[in-house]
Amino acid sequence: METFTQYSPILPLALVYFIIVYFVGYLGFLRNWSPRTRAEASSSFMSLAEITSGCQNVWSLSRIRKAEAATAAAIYDFLSPFFYTYYSVVRGD
Repeated sequence: METFTQYSPILPLALVYFIIVYFVGYLGFLRNWSPRTRAEASSSFMSLAEITSGCQNVWSLSRIRKAEAATAAAIYDFLSPFFYTYYSVVRGD
């Protein structure tokens, strides 16, 4: 006898998540701004979010290598408080 697994497509869930994030951003940040300012602000938010990826890469690599290299330990110790704060504010975690 065959057992059927429940099919759960990820695309509709991702689309719903995208729409929720879009409306939260629009209603929370961009609603009262003029259309010209809105485009500049949203691209600024995207740029801030992309910067966190580079910071996360440097922070993660220095965390991995901190036991082996003094420079990596110094970078990790320097970046940790700034990175946690910046990442939490920009990404909203």
